[in-house]
Amino acid sequence: MTYRVLFLCTGNSARSQMAEALLNVLGKGRFDAYSAGSQPSGSVQPLAAHLIAELGYTTPLRSKSWDEFAASDTPPFDFVITVCDKAAGEACPVWPGQPVLAHWGVPDPATSPDELSGFMDAWVTLRRRIELLLALPLYAMDAMAREQKLRDRLPPTHDRHDPMTRKRILFVCVENSNRSQMAEAFAHLHGGDTVEAFSAGSRPSGRINPKAIRFMGELGYDLSTHASKSLDQMEGDFDAVITMGCGDNCPWIPAKRREDWGLPDPRDMDDDGYRMVRDDIGRRVQALLASL
Repeated sequence: MTYRVLFLCTGNSARSQMAEALLNVLGKGRFDAYSAGSQPSGSVQPLAAHLIAELGYTTPLRSKSWDEFAASDTPPFDFVITVCDKAAGEACPVWPGQPVLAHWGVPDPATSPDELSGFMDAWVTLRRRIELLLALPLYAMDAMAREQKLRDRLPPTHDRHDPMTRKRILFVCVENSNRSQMAEAFAHLHGGDTVEAFSAGSRPSGRINPKAIRFMGELGYDLSTHASKSLDQMEGDFDAVITMGCGDNCPWIPAKRREDWGLPDPRDMDDDGYRMVRDDIGRRVQALLASL
């Protein structure tokens, strides 16, 4: 299977152009990557073009509008990724009709167009992100593509924003800093706005483990936006309450379904061990969503 990917930023003059070239070259036929801008500048930054040429990417570069890819006869994209810098207050484009799978915040090197260091920093960041994307197992890539297409095909009469039609899921562990946070993230990633996902702890640590943030970041999910929460903050009924196998003495929480996943705490594991737990959680969340 060849995946179609669209990289978006505002001007389509540097970051999205570099991301397009990197994925097409490094992906070796697994991906067809494109780029566009919501307000295209009309030209590609010379330093970005230089780095792209050194990579060996020979497709002519052109700063273009996303309107070129929004026509009804355009083949659909599997993934849409924004590369704008929200942290710097930059407005990120919103792709109409399709949820953005991932946001990769990369500072805009075009703000200092003559400084090679800024373009190199963006290049290295984008290359690392793309290498991590290429390292994803095929089952994970296929699952994300299927989920994206499923959302696109929902009939317009189905209001996915109606709380009455969404499933409510709560993931529970002790500190709410690793496993339950990643489970909540996967529910958001794979369930989108068809679910309301929450996580909490019986003794919340008050912080998200930096490892959890880093390893979910590999999948394009920014876990730093989460907070470590107490079970006391959880209200209402849930369709499913999932404990992570940490022996919690949890207060009674109304739920139609309860499961304990018996997962080891990855807090002190090495990188490979942490990824194994993360991927196991991802598979379990996908199975849970499919069964609700």
